[in-house]
This record gives sequence, structure tokens and C-alpha cells, in this order.
Amino acid sequence: MAAIAHVFMIRRVAQILGQDEDLLWDLSDQLEPEAGKLWVYDIDGIATPAFSDFGIEALREIIRDQLDPTANRRQLVVPSNPARRGPYRML
Repeated sequence: MAAIAHVFMIRRVAQILGQDEDLLWDLSDQLEPEAGKLWVYDIDGIATPAFSDFGIEALREIIRDQLDPTANRRQLVVPSNPARRGPYRML
């Protein structure tokens, strides 16, 4: 595997994938550094997840597996009220 040359912050990944940033925060818990998820720390101590190209593809697969209504899998139900943040329920 080639060295990682760049990463995308979670906000940008949400734009790329057309998904809600809060949803990606929850789904990205399934990823480890080996799957392309890294943490970026700022001087104020705030940490933000960032993803390599491989990590974005891994998130895309997780979204497809958990949100695709045509799949024979449990479907993730996102709260309809955008002001309410997780936890998301599985049906």
C-alpha cells in the first residue's frame, strides 16, 4: 500500500458522499486507522476525524450496507428531526 499523501476532513467527506456529517460521525466508529480513518488534532485540543481515499471508500460501503433499502440487511433509521442527534436505531 502506498503512503497516504492527503486526507479529507469529515465535513468534506460528508459533501463528497452527500451524507449528513453527524451520520458519518456515527458510522465512522466502525473504522480503524488501517481502514483509512485518522484523527487530526488542532492547537485548541479539538480532534476531528479525517479519511484517506481508502477510508472514503470504506465509508461508502458502510453506507451502502446500512442505508440501502433494497439490501436484505437491517436498515439504519435516521431521526427525522435534524436538531436531534443520534443515537440512530437499527430496524
